Amino acid sequence: MLFVESQNQPSDDPLLLWLTGGPGCSGLFALFTEIGPYFITANGSGLIENPYSWTKAVNLLIFESPIGVG
Repeated sequence: MLFVESQNQPSDDPLLLWLTGGPGCSGLFALFTEIGPYFITANGSGLIENPYSWTKAVNLLIFESPIGVG
């Protein structure tokens, strides 16, 4: 399970539960390639800000399923 706090107003923003489709696909993939606050750079050496991150509006809770994929 992963939690990423909202970048806006965490105490007022809703909580979004993210379940990556699969089975066997880690929620980390979505976090670092789709919806999280940062992307992994193409060469894998660092992070860049995601201007479209869902955490600009919500607190994000990511569950790994099935157990052991993440």
